Amino acid sequence: MPGDNTAARRYGDWIQIAVLTLLIGALFHFLGLRQYSAYVKQSAWVWIYEQWMTSDGDFTHGWMMPLISLYVVWTKRKTIAAAPKSTHVAGLCIVIGALLLHIAAYRVQQTRVSLVAMSILVWGGILFVYGWTTAKAFLFPVGYLILAFASSYLVTITFKLRLFACMLSSALLNGIGIETVRQ
Repeated sequence: MPGDNTAARRYGDWIQIAVLTLLIGALFHFLGLRQYSAYVKQSAWVWIYEQWMTSDGDFTHGWMMPLISLYVVWTKRKTIAAAPKSTHVAGLCIVIGALLLHIAAYRVQQTRVSLVAMSILVWGGILFVYGWTTAKAFLFPVGYLILAFASSYLVTITFKLRLFACMLSSALLNGIGIETVRQ
């Protein structure tokens, strides 16, 4: 019966996704962060959770970003299910590159880079196993997931831009007669 074959294939896809998710999750739990003190856990998941839950408030929203990525995937579930499935060799190259990036980040204790590598690994795995059409549907959710892990780098990169915006705003306000002082 054709319906049974489709249901079995769908069930097999979910088992494959679950196994891959568990393997990636275990990799980043047990080899996510080099232990350099008795107080630091090896898990990248524990580390990023602690980064998100710090009281400074800069990235306390970070825990919501993976949930939003999952929601976007959920809204695209019919498109993803209907997409033709085929393997794509470029995905294997991306997976290997992401694993090498993770190893390098692990060695130099850059957990954020390691978690970015995890996001790239997920997308490369989707490309390799399911093909370009399915991977294309995951571009935005995975890209957004990368921001959940690497958003602190944006603060560093955009610092001079923020200073410029502050200087420009102050000059414009003073120019139209509203006295401002930059701090």
